[in-house]
Amino acid sequence: SMVQSHALARSIGRVFRFHLGSMAMGSGILALVRTVRYVMVVLDERTKELQASSMLAKFAMKCVHCVLWCFEKSIKFITRFAYVFIGATGDNFCKSAVRTFKLVVEHPLQMAANELSLWVFVLLQTLLTPLACALLAYFSIVKEWRFAFSDSLEVSLRVAAEGIGGALNASATASDVLDATDNQLDALKSWGVSVESNDVLIPPNAVAVAVAVLLLAYVVTSLFKVVCVAAIDTIFVCKFVDDLSFGGSLGANKNLDAFSHERHAPKAESVIAP
Repeated sequence: SMVQSHALARSIGRVFRFHLGSMAMGSGILALVRTVRYVMVVLDERTKELQASSMLAKFAMKCVHCVLWCFEKSIKFITRFAYVFIGATGDNFCKSAVRTFKLVVEHPLQMAANELSLWVFVLLQTLLTPLACALLAYFSIVKEWRFAFSDSLEVSLRVAAEGIGGALNASATASDVLDATDNQLDALKSWGVSVESNDVLIPPNAVAVAVAVLLLAYVVTSLFKVVCVAAIDTIFVCKFVDDLSFGGSLGANKNLDAFSHERHAPKAESVIAP
């Protein structure tokens, strides 16, 4: 089987061994386009007086900015799928970029559906997950859920400890469990900002906790978003390669025969050729 241990480490080593040129090519093209945009921004600032006196010059500058923005977005889109083709077939960047372009031209509706579903998924993930975490953090402070949880936990643990002690006829065991339970519950209940007057516990600011949790959840969700988008794009590309090159036989096989050395299917280049 081609499914090997340490797959992540092997994949990273394969990238640095065989595909550094492809990584440099894609990054270089994006850097070149971004440099041209920066140059146009500087030129735009230097020609403010000319644009103020000439509507044609101002309109031309806006058109150039729009074209460069669209071109950069297109390059990013093609590069994203080109890297998926590189990982799936092992080809160079140029060949994979041509295959990406052919995929977009031949299957525009499927590509649009994939991008729309990705946009909805990312929007829901980016908005709902941090908001849900922030609301839970806020109400856990305002409603003092930790105290209610600790009280119910205390009752449950005491009942369980007494039951265990009675079943084993060993009161020392139940006593030890109860002592440990009391210590943990006291530590849980004492969480907060302590003031010296009458040992009153002041809980932390609920809004501050919610904002902190919101920011942390957004960062974590953004990291997972990159992984999810890459995984969905990879599945999308592999499905089309399978359908066009192997008639859908590899993806439909439930026994993972697609990863076996014993199968000799025609190469992907026979159908998806640049």
